[in-house]
Amino acid sequence: MPVLALDDDAAEVPRARHWVLSRCAEQGVDEDVLDVLELVTSELVANAYQHGRPPVRVAVERTSLPAPTATGRADALVLEVSDAGAGAPVVRDADADALGGRGLALVERLSTAWGVRAQGPDPSTGSGTGTGTGTGTGTGTGKTVWCRLAT
Repeated sequence: MPVLALDDDAAEVPRARHWVLSRCAEQGVDEDVLDVLELVTSELVANAYQHGRPPVRVAVERTSLPAPTATGRADALVLEVSDAGAGAPVVRDADADALGGRGLALVERLSTAWGVRAQGPDPSTGSGTGTGTGTGTGTGTGKTVWCRLAT
């Protein structure tokens, strides 16, 4: 899976969004899915800068998963955002007047699944240990937050 390595600057969020959308548009992903992908990319990358630490890396892949369909398969997009920070993201129950705290709740609602994988000694390799469903430990030397979108 190709990976985009971002600079150590939160101003890189638009670059990540553009890269992800360009890759998926080239693969013929529907406009409605691209709209959702744009939002979840922004949220996950912004969270990596706000709560994690560099380096931040982004990957997206179109895949086919087993599903109860006529073909037995369903297409999906998997978005992964990695950073070197410890700790796992947590979905918060933000008050109606809160200015923030809704990003992961949006990711949870808009994706078919999401989770956290703790990384090994080198987060730039993309190798991690364990999987998650939104409740991973995120301990170690980094983490990858991923989400899956139906196409």
